[in-house]
Amino acid sequence: MAEKICICCGSQDIKYKCPNCRAPSCSLTCFKQHKDICREYDKRENPGVATALGSNTQVPKPSSASTLEASTLQALFLQYPSLKSSLQHIYHAAGGLPSQPDGASTATPSMEDARQQQRNFQAGLRALQNATLADETAAQGIAALMELLPEEKTR
Repeated sequence: MAEKICICCGSQDIKYKCPNCRAPSCSLTCFKQHKDICREYDKRENPGVATALGSNTQVPKPSSASTLEASTLQALFLQYPSLKSSLQHIYHAAGGLPSQPDGASTATPSMEDARQQQRNFQAGLRALQNATLADETAAQGIAALMELLPEEKTR
């Protein structure tokens, strides 16, 4: 059985589990950080929930291509049950989405921002490596997902 580690920081002292996806967390801070992101992910996955909560934003109808991708992902998640939590762990380890305060410019990042991005990238790579080493099923799921991703075109 794979060893449980915190989805946010990688600690092995697990005290909390996300009620939505059962991802392990070591502290209330990590739990809240994950829960906020998990809640946003759930809103994107189930747009009816966001509407029921009073969101005024209209959710565009998915195109046939994105529906195909969503159904393919759902099939992968069913075939590899640990894939979703592994991907969430990698996402959190890599720092998640970069946050910009309202009105922030998209100017060139500072040296400290660039260093932080590099640290986050390295943490994400370590989390990917740990996920593939710790759980063979997750490794197979990640490999299957990678086969679906378009190859990066080089010039």
